[in-house]
Amino acid sequence: MPRAGQHYPGTYAAMRAWFPDDAACLDYLDWLRWPAGFRCPSCGCTTCWELSRGERRCTDCRRRVSRTAGTIFQDTRTPLTVWFAAAWYLTTQKNGISALGLKRVLGLGSYQTAWAMLHRYRTAMVRPGRERLNGNVEADESFFGGVKPGKRGEGQPAAYLNEFCLRFNRRHSRARGLLFYRLMQLALGAPPLTYRQLVVNPQPKRHRPIAPQGARSKISRMLYLLMNARTGDSLLVEPLSASIAAALRVDVATVFRGGFSSSALP
Repeated sequence: MPRAGQHYPGTYAAMRAWFPDDAACLDYLDWLRWPAGFRCPSCGCTTCWELSRGERRCTDCRRRVSRTAGTIFQDTRTPLTVWFAAAWYLTTQKNGISALGLKRVLGLGSYQTAWAMLHRYRTAMVRPGRERLNGNVEADESFFGGVKPGKRGEGQPAAYLNEFCLRFNRRHSRARGLLFYRLMQLALGAPPLTYRQLVVNPQPKRHRPIAPQGARSKISRMLYLLMNARTGDSLLVEPLSASIAAALRVDVATVFRGGFSSSALP
């Protein structure tokens, strides 16, 4: 049975003391991932060489193995100390924490970073091989998002249900740090997800429309400038009128009277 102070920190102050930097966080992840010692995921070898940046090289198959590879922490640019603090706030609060609240507490640069971090944790809260709920299920003081697709957090009630189930199953835990310990174990077994994979309907990349080419588009632009020119601005109106009249083969007076239609454009 995991014990506070031995397997996980019991308080927030202890959590800060346990994980003062990313190196301490990597050591903790290393212990959770390989409690009996290192084992290569490719060949099963138990011996390795220590490399820089927290990586290891298997002595048998020579494969480089990262402590965060294949987890929700893979390729993250956010410090692991921030990830651990987010997990603590998420698991120790009665109702969890919102992305906006996490952004304010941890001083994150954007709401998107906070939301993606919390949602990766929520997707990891599913215990493999768990028994599904059946019968009448009651959920008290819970909010599972909306039904409109295309917005962060909406249309994805399953992830919020995962969080609710984890809290419900651990509701009798004597130490809230035990929930933090379980979440970190599950996070190491969850696959990495990109931001676009987390969003229900990610918006496509915006492309600047290409302006039409040819004589017709050139005259259309001149007409737009002419219609938006100030009255009496002879420096702009007269040259535009002359250019349009020459292109349409009409006199300047016809241009001022509007005696032409778009069908007259070449």
